Amino acid sequence: ADYFNIRGTIGNDGSFTLDKGRLEEINNGPLNDGLHTLSFLAKDKWNNITRSSIVFTLDTTKPVIEVGLSNDTGSSSVDQITSLADITGKITEANTISSFKAGFDNTELNNFIDITAQLKADKTFSLDSSILKLINGNVDLNQGQHTLKLIAIDGVGNATDTIGFTFTLDTIA
Repeated sequence: ADYFNIRGTIGNDGSFTLDKGRLEEINNGPLNDGLHTLSFLAKDKWNNITRSSIVFTLDTTKPVIEVGLSNDTGSSSVDQITSLADITGKITEANTISSFKAGFDNTELNNFIDITAQLKADKTFSLDSSILKLINGNVDLNQGQHTLKLIAIDGVGNATDTIGFTFTLDTIA
């Protein structure tokens, strides 16, 4: 294996940090998401050698949220009109989800409600009318159009962009 000299990055206490650029230099190219092994060789002034390795997983991929109505009861099955305000969906992510939050319409991100507990082990979720009421500030949803905003963050801090799912609640036949 080829070793790169990192002497200039080692602090007085023996600690060091290798940023993305330095790791890519050592790798002779970009690091892809996945499992990696970084091997070290240390030599003292008497030529005593110590070898060590660190195994790590690189994850730079944002989770992906899919969301829809549990039951689209409008005139077509895809018009996003429903008399039943129940939402289902799934988060696609290789690792754990550390945070899953939601807000309605003009709710600011810092006021989103934590709904991580709604995630099942397979990363699917169901938001019934009681959960939607909680997300809506403990107020039942009014008739009309609403946009449910969702954001998920995985275990290493990769966050989705805030996604919006717009539907119309129509309980008057």
